[in-house]
Amino acid sequence: SAGADDCLAVGNVGRAVDKPMKARPLELSTHDGWSACAPPRNGPHLLVEKEGSLMRIEANGRVVRSFGRIGNVPCPLAVDDRRGIAYRYCCEARAGGRDYSELRSFDLIGGRVTKVLSLRLNQWVLWMLAALPKSSSAAGPTLFGLIASDEPSEVGVHIRHQLFFFDAARPPLRLRPLCRDAYHPIALSLKARRMIFSGAEGLHLVGIGGERLAEYRGQEGPRGRGASFIGTKAERAVVGGGGLFLWDFTEGRMEQLTDQGHWPVWDSRRNGVWYSSSSGDLRFYDLATRQAQKILEVTNQRFLDTAHAQPAVLSADGRYLAQTISERRLRGATKHAFGDAGQRDLVFAHDHCLLIADIAQKRFWQLPGQFENVRLLTPNIETKILTD
Repeated sequence: SAGADDCLAVGNVGRAVDKPMKARPLELSTHDGWSACAPPRNGPHLLVEKEGSLMRIEANGRVVRSFGRIGNVPCPLAVDDRRGIAYRYCCEARAGGRDYSELRSFDLIGGRVTKVLSLRLNQWVLWMLAALPKSSSAAGPTLFGLIASDEPSEVGVHIRHQLFFFDAARPPLRLRPLCRDAYHPIALSLKARRMIFSGAEGLHLVGIGGERLAEYRGQEGPRGRGASFIGTKAERAVVGGGGLFLWDFTEGRMEQLTDQGHWPVWDSRRNGVWYSSSSGDLRFYDLATRQAQKILEVTNQRFLDTAHAQPAVLSADGRYLAQTISERRLRGATKHAFGDAGQRDLVFAHDHCLLIADIAQKRFWQLPGQFENVRLLTPNIETKILTD
């Protein structure tokens, strides 16, 4: 995707289906000339997760192929654009099912699902997975990510986080330790070989070998809800949570840009970041003019939250953007079983949609429903898909 490398993504054959998505669209208010439209016939193809399964869909939401269930561990998709292969961690999510822990590949053109690596049952890949650039061989690219392991300790079970490299042509798995407090990765630049982690003690700039390069421990800084490197050298980054902040690693300075904002995604073609202030809106911050701009939002939002917000995804040519949008609405109230008889708890429900935008035309359309782990496929993969 545009700046995508700066952000943070078994033998059976995927089942071809023809099943439209059905749910209600959200009522959205637009700004700065943006407008709604019908899904274009030549719109982008997408990889998405919906209801626990990995799917390839068309721009109008038609499910072209289902690759089956992938489990409930949050792990992004790594896509080898040249070969049209996606990679993801998979595990059993059903009670009483056969337990397994493995990396799988998904052939986006042919539909084949293949086990790439079996892990121990006390290991799982989470939060970060990427294919290293210029590393692809006949066996596939070198995969890089974060692996967690349950290990016994004097006080019970200790969860250990490590970086890993895996080349199917040259096994086994290679593990590297992480610096202390580097817990949750929020940005990755493969070109600059840098990552940003959030932890209990602050933010950490980490090299691809696991070493700490810089850190920020300020009390008034960002909360680490997403980050995105700026430029190929990755000498600065925009960090979210409690507002947007510009972190300059060279000068060791953290500058606040906005009062609200999280999950920033750098757009090199427009010199700014796409971000959200809640689960129900999309905004853009222009780094040149230092201006924040509303794009769209759920109409008349009464109950704002950030629980379902996810970072936007950009297409390789920078033309399209995909963003999940959610509306939190009041469903009712329940009485307390104990305590004050007059006290009630509010009960909320959420409606979700996947918003796909043509940035150049300032137009968008919705795919109603809850989507996760969205990837916009590159045009060369789409060309191959048309012939399968």
